[in-house]
Amino acid sequence: MHDRRKQLVQKISDYKHFIVVLLIVSSYLYVGAYHDLYMDPREDGETLILLSLLLVITSGLFFIRMLRLKKRIKKNEL
Repeated sequence: MHDRRKQLVQKISDYKHFIVVLLIVSSYLYVGAYHDLYMDPREDGETLILLSLLLVITSGLFFIRMLRLKKRIKKNEL
């Protein structure tokens, strides 16, 4: 049981890191989209915004999974 808890805690840590990376990449894509749409108009700005939005949604899904794992660990400790 203790090993399973360690695995879940490690998975939570991995999810946190992955969420941060996704949000950082999403912000870079958003800045690129802003540049492509307003500063130096090009056609790929809309694509970059969609990719940025997709990464934010994906990070939200990982956040929800992380919260579920935390609840599962807390439930097993009681």
